[in-house]
Amino acid sequence: MSDNNGLLPHRILDLGVDETSPIVLKETVEGEREQYACLSHSWGGHQPLQTTTATLEERKKGIQWKDLPRTFQDAVSFTRRLNLRYIWIDSLCIIQDDGDDWAAESALMADIYRNATITVSAAASKGPHDGLFVSTQPQHQGTKLTPVFVEPPNPLPSFYTHRGWVLQERLLSPRVIHFGTYELVWECMQASNCECDRNFHPAALSNLPLPFTANAWRKVVQDFCGLTLTYAKDAFPAVSGSAKIVKQSLEERGVEAKYIAGMWDCWFVEDCLWSVTAPAVRPDEWRAPTFSWASV
Repeated sequence: MSDNNGLLPHRILDLGVDETSPIVLKETVEGEREQYACLSHSWGGHQPLQTTTATLEERKKGIQWKDLPRTFQDAVSFTRRLNLRYIWIDSLCIIQDDGDDWAAESALMADIYRNATITVSAAASKGPHDGLFVSTQPQHQGTKLTPVFVEPPNPLPSFYTHRGWVLQERLLSPRVIHFGTYELVWECMQASNCECDRNFHPAALSNLPLPFTANAWRKVVQDFCGLTLTYAKDAFPAVSGSAKIVKQSLEERGVEAKYIAGMWDCWFVEDCLWSVTAPAVRPDEWRAPTFSWASV
């Protein structure tokens, strides 16, 4: 892996110098650079360990190992095995009951994953207690006798890959290692592979067909729309990081696209076909034209 140090997020978990070191939530200095990992995981409903306005100071003093859910424990152990001192976990590094903090950190999400040395993906875990490591099942161990020409199923569970934030994390991270149900899957900007020897295109936006790029953006927007922000005006800043990456990817392929109120002119007709799944009202304060999903 590269020795380049990435710009640290505003908060990050400091794992110390060895396995006996306490785990503390570190507030970084502007411009501070170090190598770090990110954890990509499914919340699975209630998250048992979060940072809130009431627990922020406590987290900065230290987090007991026994208080970490199993998935977090495994992610910390793996990060330490990589000789990395820092890991970013959303539920602990973002103040969960502070809408302003959520909006600010969401706007930086693209940079957080792009600057990470590696993203650790708990792809087989449906929640915080399932853990990262799984034993390979006997029926999935065998000898390869002949090349397989039929396209095998996706090695990553659908409940994981269908989450909008997870897709964004895969698109933005320079390297991802997925701890899947049956095997490990590696993705980076140049290649992807798994233990079954299946090669497939990495999820980097530059490697995706244009229709999939459009769908990727819509999934990010769909997931974002499930969040609750304190101020309606924070809608666009929260997705601005991802929008910037999409625009760069399109320009690299010679597509001149304009970003208009959370939508793209090259897919404008399709993007106008959005709908809501529950009754919604427009906010009192104007924030977007009525054709945009951000208007409600």
